[in-house]
Amino acid sequence: MRRVALVCAVLAGIGLLGWQFTSIAQVVQPSVRYASPLATYPGFGHDLAADEARFDRESMARELLIEQCMVQKGYAYEVVPPIRASSTVSSEEIVTAMDDPNVRHAESLSVEQREDYYMTLYGVADPNALGADELYDKDRPGGGGCQGEAFATVPGVYAVRGQLNEAYIELRRTMTEDTRVHAAEEAWSACMADLGYPYNTPRDLLAEMDEATLTGNVTEVFEQQHRQATEDGRACGAKTNLDATIAEVRAELEGTFIEEHQVVLDQHVENLSQQDVVLNQVFEETE
Repeated sequence: MRRVALVCAVLAGIGLLGWQFTSIAQVVQPSVRYASPLATYPGFGHDLAADEARFDRESMARELLIEQCMVQKGYAYEVVPPIRASSTVSSEEIVTAMDDPNVRHAESLSVEQREDYYMTLYGVADPNALGADELYDKDRPGGGGCQGEAFATVPGVYAVRGQLNEAYIELRRTMTEDTRVHAAEEAWSACMADLGYPYNTPRDLLAEMDEATLTGNVTEVFEQQHRQATEDGRACGAKTNLDATIAEVRAELEGTFIEEHQVVLDQHVENLSQQDVVLNQVFEETE
């Protein structure tokens, strides 16, 4: 249960549709930029830089809270800053990050001591056992051990995104199935074909990089080719009005999404404001 912050996985859930969701503001023309109604609520990918920065700060704060909790209970714990698993992180860095000193410490203990240690840390005797995730319940009072307490104290910027995951996935699915988007994607694909590219949708272009990253085939030549394809894709997006179409459809769907989940979303903003106070206190105590 190593706490490597695989942010790419989180953000992939937000931006699985490619740049339509993750960076539309960067690829559309100024004339078709739009103010997303959902942009008011952090954690939904409209300001990835801000969301990621907050996520990193929250992750570090949780580590500090876990350390405090473990020490108070009489156990050793070393703060391990989570790393972002992305194309900017080398495989060597990821391997190093996976070498958790707290796991090494736990493994050096006797079986009984190790179980006590993991119960205190995670609320389960063996976090690597089959079915351990089913026993791990950080939302139950006292569940999840010190880590669970840390998450309860700082649920984080993506907490509501996860809570509303099913509804948000449905929003994305509905957008990709919209007839207006379909027509615009066909025009975009034809534009790209004229330039020699085989992509049916912008999602294919995104998937190409994802696959290369996962298989370790991101070479300098590939990056150059992909960068050029991305630039051409953006140009075709503007030329075929794909950007404007996506912006229009997305704004409509997000408006409905907000209406259906207004109470939860407003509470999310309030919770983040309260968490800011907690984060400041945590870091002040460690200075």
